[in-house]
Amino acid sequence: MSVIEPILNRKSTKIFKKTEPISKEAVETIIEAAIQAPNHHITEPWKFFVMQGENMQQFYDAAMEFQKNRDISEEEFQRMKVKMISKTMVAPTVILAVYSKNKNKTRGKYEEDILAVGAAIQNMLVQATSMGIDSIWKTGPVYNATEVKSALGIEEDEEVVGAIFFGENDNAKELLRKRTDKREKTIWL
Repeated sequence: MSVIEPILNRKSTKIFKKTEPISKEAVETIIEAAIQAPNHHITEPWKFFVMQGENMQQFYDAAMEFQKNRDISEEEFQRMKVKMISKTMVAPTVILAVYSKNKNKTRGKYEEDILAVGAAIQNMLVQATSMGIDSIWKTGPVYNATEVKSALGIEEDEEVVGAIFFGENDNAKELLRKRTDKREKTIWL
């Protein structure tokens, strides 16, 4: 398979089948693709936290603690409780891609390192697609909440750049991906 095929075929999956987590070997292959991402000065500014099975409940509980600690009404909390299930328990495997400053490589710059983690995530998504595994990259304040970071062992100075959900698409309709034609976004000088 050429590289362009999984890039063109990758789509964000919002509804996953309730299946077993993806295999350890598949996770390791996806992370191997991630760590091949370009990173200036070879800072390797990332860590990957893999959640499956019971770990997913720990993540959900910490996310709910975050919601509980916000200044919201009981009604809003109950609404968020339902929403958090769909956000945190949606797929059988989740990998948190975390920016972690490499303390041994002092030449790294935040702007470059955070982009490197984004490139690592893109590699993960493309690799998963090439393996027939569906995925979605999610972000939001809950992933960097003190409650979540503490529960999962993410250090205070580390930053979750994305939660990548993996599994099998359970959406009955065909996923469509609309993109603006490249000619409208390209400026030749």
